[in-house]
Amino acid sequence: MIQPPMLHIKISFFSSCFVTLRLIFLLFNEIAKKEVDGNIVEWSLESELSKTYWEVKVEKNGQQTDISIDAQSGNVLEVEVDD
Repeated sequence: MIQPPMLHIKISFFSSCFVTLRLIFLLFNEIAKKEVDGNIVEWSLESELSKTYWEVKVEKNGQQTDISIDAQSGNVLEVEVDD
């Protein structure tokens, strides 16, 4: 038997998580677009040497740029243009 209050809490929790994730993507989208104003084609969350960062791939005029953004501070760690 489903208990309506618990169902409401679960829906509310998942809605909050979705909104939070959406805001995170919007924030890091803006950070990446300040580096390269193109189309974001891929996002991935990476971890290396105890540092967690977003790896964002941006395409503009057929050229791809990889942008690494610190997941905690939002600072751009690296910008690499693929040849």
